[in-house]
Amino acid sequence: MSATDERGHDAARERLLDVALEQVFADGALRAAGAKPARRGRWLAAAVVLLGLGVVVAVAWQARSAPVRAAIEPQEPRPLGEVVPVSVSDLRHLTVETSDADNAMLYVDEIEGLSELRRLSKLRRLVFVTMPTWGNKPPERNQDPTVLAPLRAMRELEELRLCDVLGLSAAHLEHLRELPALRELGLDGEMLDAATREVLFALPHVRSLTLRGFAIDAELLSGLRAMQLTGLELDACQGFDGAAWRALAELKTLRSLRLTNQDGMSDDRPELPMAAFLAFRELPVLTGLDLDECAFAGGLLQGLPVGLQKLNLGDYVMTADTIATLKRLASLRELRFHHNVLGEAAIDLVTSLPLERLMLRSWSDQAVVAAVSRHTTLRELWLHCRDEIDLVPLTGAPLLRRVHMLVADGTLVPDAPAMLEAFKKRGLEVTWSDWND
Repeated sequence: MSATDERGHDAARERLLDVALEQVFADGALRAAGAKPARRGRWLAAAVVLLGLGVVVAVAWQARSAPVRAAIEPQEPRPLGEVVPVSVSDLRHLTVETSDADNAMLYVDEIEGLSELRRLSKLRRLVFVTMPTWGNKPPERNQDPTVLAPLRAMRELEELRLCDVLGLSAAHLEHLRELPALRELGLDGEMLDAATREVLFALPHVRSLTLRGFAIDAELLSGLRAMQLTGLELDACQGFDGAAWRALAELKTLRSLRLTNQDGMSDDRPELPMAAFLAFRELPVLTGLDLDECAFAGGLLQGLPVGLQKLNLGDYVMTADTIATLKRLASLRELRFHHNVLGEAAIDLVTSLPLERLMLRSWSDQAVVAAVSRHTTLRELWLHCRDEIDLVPLTGAPLLRRVHMLVADGTLVPDAPAMLEAFKKRGLEVTWSDWND
C-alpha cells in the first residue's frame, strides 16, 4: 500500500471515530445536565462505534494480508525474447543487443572462450549446443569444471541446458547451487556417478529436469524424489527395468512426463511394457504425457490416467480399438497422433473431445479439415499440407486462433496467397515449417 493510500485510510478512520465520539460526548453532556439521552441516539452511537472499529480491523487485516496474497497468487511469467544464436568464440566481440539478450543458444566451438559467459549476465534461458566437427569426429569432452564458473553471475537464469562436451561431474553442477531463479535443467551424457547425483538431488530450485542419453536405474529415480519435480523428461535413456518403473511411480509430484525414444529398435531401448503404464497411473497429479518415438502394445493405452490433459503419441499408428480407448479421456485438451487410413475413426475421435490444441502427424484430407472447421473448442492446429487440400474452411472454426502447416521443403502450396488472405481477414495466426525439421 502506498503512503498516499495509507494517509487516505487514516483520514477516513479518524472521521468515523470523530462522529462516534461526538455522539457519545453529546450523550454525556445530556446526562450531566440531568437529561436522559434519546434511545435512538444511544443505538446510533453504538452502531457508529462498532462500524468504525470494523473499518479499522478490516483495513489492518487488508494491509497485513496483501503481501501474503501477492506471494501466493501466481504471476504471469515475462515472455522471453527471440532466441539469439551465438558461438563461444564470438563471446569476446558481442554487440550491445546480444549482450542484453535474455534467450540464447550457445554453440560450443571452443572451451577457452567460456570465461566470457559473464557478458551474457541478463540471460533467463541458455541452451548449450555441441558444435559439429569435421569428419563427424566427436569433440573432446571438457574436464575442467571451472569453465562453468561464470554461470554463477546469472542471477536471472531460469532455464539451462548443458551439452555433453562441457563435461559433467559434481564439481560442474556445484556452480548451479547459487542460481536462485533456475527452475529447468537439461543434461546430456551417459552416466551420473554417486557424487554427481548427490549434488543434482540437492539443487534447491530446479523443478523440471531433462536427462538425455543416460543410463537409468531405480536408485537414480528414487533420488529424484528429493527434488519435488513437477516435470521430467527422459530421452533415449537406457536401463529401464521393473525396479526403475516402480521407482518412477513414486515421483508423486510429477505433472508432466516426457518419455521418448523407447522405440524397441535395440535391446537398450525396448518397447514400453505394462509396468510403464502401471507407473503412469500411480502419478496422482500427472496431466501431461509425451510418448514420442515410443513403441508399445495398443491395448496398454487402456491404462492411461483418465485425468490427462495433454497426450503425445507421436508416430504410433492407432487402431479403431485404441481410438475408442482415447475417447474415454474426457479431460484431454491437447492431442498429437499419427492420423492414418482410419479417417472416419480419427475424425470421430477429434470431434468427440474438447480439444484446444491438435497436432496431426501425417497427410490430412478434406474430411479432417471439414471436421476441424466445425470444432467448437479448438484454438490451435498443426497439420501436414498438400496441394489438393483446401484449408479456407478452417476460418469457420469459432475459436481457432493459430494454424501451423508442415509443408514439403518449407514451401507453401500454390494457392497459398488466397488462403493466407482468408486467414488474415479471420484474424488467424499462420506459420509453417518443413515437416522434416
